[in-house]
Amino acid sequence: MLGGAPAFAAATPPGQAGTYLAYASASGSLNDVAPTGFGGGVGILDVTLAGGPATWTGLTAGSDRQVLIIANADAANDLTLAALNAGSLAANRFRNSGDLDLPPRTAVLLVYSTTAGQWIVT
Repeated sequence: MLGGAPAFAAATPPGQAGTYLAYASASGSLNDVAPTGFGGGVGILDVTLAGGPATWTGLTAGSDRQVLIIANADAANDLTLAALNAGSLAANRFRNSGDLDLPPRTAVLLVYSTTAGQWIVT
């Protein structure tokens, strides 16, 4: 506790989203997506889909409490995050009530939990 409020350790200073990473995704159904340069410090993953729509069944596991914005920066193609899909390792899956479709120019906020062992869609 610090001044009556809980103190939290943060990998990224408050008010900042972490580092930015642009990623050109392949199209189709993709398991255990692992963008080059992706790690626990990445806070914004800006995705383009030049080859057509893509469905991700999972994304490389993050660090505990990593906050990540996945932005579909494509102008024409949808990115779908498949919910709890067995095509990816359990630790790389997206926890959500159902598949999440990200139309062009939209984004979603996720948090990685090592306790749950999954990306939690908020």
